[in-house]
Amino acid sequence: MVVDEAHNLAVGARGLHLELLLATMNRECRFAQFLLLTPFIPNAARIAQWLSPDNNKAVDLAIDWSPNDRVIAIAEPVKGSRRGDFCIQLVTQHTTRHTLGIPDELKFADHRPLNLTWSDVSGSSGKLAAATAQVLRQRGTVIVLVDTPRNSWSVANALKVEENRRLDTSNEDLAHIRCFLEDEMGKDFPLTNLLDYGIGVHHAGLSEDTRTLIEWLTERKMINVLVATTTIAQGVNFPVSGVVFASHQYPYHQYPYRQDMPPEDFWNIAGRVGRVDQDELGIIALAGNNEEKSKRLKQFVGQAVSTLNSTLIDLVLELEETGELLQLESLSWKPGWSSFLQYLAHTYRQIGDHERFATEVEQVLRGTLGFQELRKNHQERADSLVQGVYSYAERIKGKPLKLVDATGFSWESVSNTLHRLGKEHITGEVWSPELFTSRRADLQRMMGILLEVPELRQQLRDVAGDGQMGGDALMRIVADWVQGRPLPEIAREHFKKDEDSDSVKVMTQCCRDIFGRITQTASWGLAALQSLTIKEDILESMSADEQRTLRNLPARVYYGVNSDEAVALRLLGVPRTAAAPLATALGVTPGESLAVTREKLGASTADTWRGALGQRGDSYHRVWSIIEDN
Repeated sequence: MVVDEAHNLAVGARGLHLELLLATMNRECRFAQFLLLTPFIPNAARIAQWLSPDNNKAVDLAIDWSPNDRVIAIAEPVKGSRRGDFCIQLVTQHTTRHTLGIPDELKFADHRPLNLTWSDVSGSSGKLAAATAQVLRQRGTVIVLVDTPRNSWSVANALKVEENRRLDTSNEDLAHIRCFLEDEMGKDFPLTNLLDYGIGVHHAGLSEDTRTLIEWLTERKMINVLVATTTIAQGVNFPVSGVVFASHQYPYHQYPYRQDMPPEDFWNIAGRVGRVDQDELGIIALAGNNEEKSKRLKQFVGQAVSTLNSTLIDLVLELEETGELLQLESLSWKPGWSSFLQYLAHTYRQIGDHERFATEVEQVLRGTLGFQELRKNHQERADSLVQGVYSYAERIKGKPLKLVDATGFSWESVSNTLHRLGKEHITGEVWSPELFTSRRADLQRMMGILLEVPELRQQLRDVAGDGQMGGDALMRIVADWVQGRPLPEIAREHFKKDEDSDSVKVMTQCCRDIFGRITQTASWGLAALQSLTIKEDILESMSADEQRTLRNLPARVYYGVNSDEAVALRLLGVPRTAAAPLATALGVTPGESLAVTREKLGASTADTWRGALGQRGDSYHRVWSIIEDN
C-alpha cells in the first residue's frame, strides 16, 4: 500500500478516512506492507509503530545529494522618491543551504512594475503579488497563489499589460485550446483572452478539462504566470522558478473562520519550486504589503511542522463531558463520526460474530492511530469510547450491515434513508434513463431524499439551499447536466441571480457546484439509492444490457452525458460535448468492451472528429490528445 502526501493523515475528514482505511487494510490483509511518502512527519517512528507494532525498526538512509536551492522571502514595496514610484524588495527569511549566499535584502531595479502605484501595492497584497510575479517572471514561470477564485481574476487582470502580450500568436496547440475554451466556458470568459498574455488561471471554479489544459500549458512553459488557489499545490510538478503568496490564509468557505494555512501545507507548496532539472534557484515570496503584514508573515514562515496526530483524537476530546461517547449513534449525523461508525460496522460484519466482536473491541480500536494515543494520554476518554463501541455493537446486531458498505453511509443514515424511500414510494422499478427526461418527478423526490442524508447534505445544500424546493432545484441542474446542455447555458439558467450578476462569478459558481459537488456527491447518492432499492429479482429479470444501463445511471451524472456509449468515451478522456456525437461516428455499440471502444478511439483521426463535430472537430481531437497525453 503506497500512500502519497501521507501528512494528510492529520487533515480533518480526509485524514480520518485515510486512517480508517489503513487500519482496515492492516487488520484484513495479514501480509500488507505500507510505504508512506511525505516530506515531513516529525513523529515518523510513531506512525511506523502504529502500522507495524512488531516490525518497525527504523532504516536511516543517507545520500550525498540535495535538490536545487530555494529561498523564502517577504516581498515588500519600497516607496520611491517620485510620487507613486516604488520598487520590490525581497527580505530573506529562509534558505535550503547554509552555504547559499543571499543578501538579507534584495531590491529589484524595476520601477512601478505593471504600471501600478505605491498606493496600489501598499494597499493590496494581491497587487503586490502581481507586481512581484512580474519581476520574477523574467527568471521563468511563476505561480501566484490567492485565497479564493474571485481574487484570482483581479490578480490576473493586473498582469494583463501590453509588455506581457505574446509575440508568437501562431501556436497551433494554443489555437485549438482557445477554440475549446470558448465552447466549454463561453466566448466572453476572460481566461481565453488572458492566454494571449501568457497568463493562466487555475481554481475550482473551472471545468475539469479546462484545469487539465491549463496544467498542460504550464508544464510546457506556454504560461509565464499562473494565478491559482492552493488546490493546485497537491502533487503537481510544474517547471516553476517562483511561487508568490498573495495570501497565506484559507478562506471562510473552507474553515469556520479565516486562519493561517498549516505549516505542512505551506512547506508542501514551497516544494513546488527549486526542483531538479527545473531551475538553479527557486524563490518563494510572500506579499507583505505593510509593516504589520510583513511581521505576521515572518512569524508564519518561522513555524515548524507539527507532529502528525489522528483526527479521531480531536473528535473524542471535542465531546468533553457530554456523555455522547456512550451513545455513538447520536453522533452519526456528524461526517467524522459517520466514518468511524462505518468502520465499526464494516469490522463487525467482517468478524461475523457478535460475541467475538464484543471480546475484540479493544483490539479493533487499537488498530487505529487515534485510540492508541487516547489510551496513552486520555485513559478515561479511551474507556468511554470502548464502552460506547460495546453499546453500538448491541445496536447494530442483526442489521443488514452490507448496506453500510454498499452505500458509504452509517447504519443510522441507511435506516433513515430506507424509511424516506418507502414514504416517497421509491422502489427498484423507478430506475431508467427517463429519470433525466420524462420522469423528472421521480428524480426530484430522489434529490429531496439525498438532501436529508448527513453524509451528503452539506455538499448538496451548498448548491440547492435549505428550502423545500431544494430537491426541485437539484433535479433541474442534474437533468440539464446529463442532457448535455453547455456549461454557459447551465450557469445562466441556474446560477444567475439577476440580470446584473457578474458573468464570471456566475460561471465560477456553476463550475464549483457542478464539478465540486454534483458530479461526485449526487452520483454517489444515486448509486447508494440503487443499492437500497434494487432487489436481486429485478436484476435477474433484466438482460445484461439492461443491467448495464441501470448501473450506469449514476455514471451519467458523474460524466454529464446521457448514454452508455458516451459514458465509455468520457471514461477514455473524450470531452463531454464531443462524447455523444463521436460515439455515433465511431459506431460504439451498447455492451461492447472498453478495450474495443479504446481501439476505435485510438484509430480515429481529425477527419473522424470533424465528421462528428464539424470544423471544431480538429480542436476537440487535439484537446483529447492533450488530456490523454497521446
